Amino acid sequence: MRLSGTVIRGQGFATIAFGLPTANLEFNEVVSLEPGVYVGYVYVGQARYAAVIYSGPQGSEKFETHLFDFSGDLYGQKLEIDTVKLISHHVPWETEEQMQTKVAADIQTAKDYFSTAS
Repeated sequence: MRLSGTVIRGQGFATIAFGLPTANLEFNEVVSLEPGVYVGYVYVGQARYAAVIYSGPQGSEKFETHLFDFSGDLYGQKLEIDTVKLISHHVPWETEEQMQTKVAADIQTAKDYFSTAS
């Protein structure tokens, strides 16, 4: 599914807790994507980056992505996103430790996916 959104400021939690910068996205249209974590590609201008993408539960309007091998400032930029495959469903967590474990597993699954993708 191809999505287009503008990068907005988030709370910076993923960067603080995991050293994992994410681009929080705002959309002009309604996004009907099953809540969960996806592998996909993010286009910044003409450049394409492998990414892990999170779509929050309905009503949360939370959507963020971590671009592998990217550094720079994306605030205010319009990104094009192609979700390729759902790798895990949204799972509520009760502790920060549970969330860290889940995020680490999702990141590893995404890296494994891209290492075997042609």
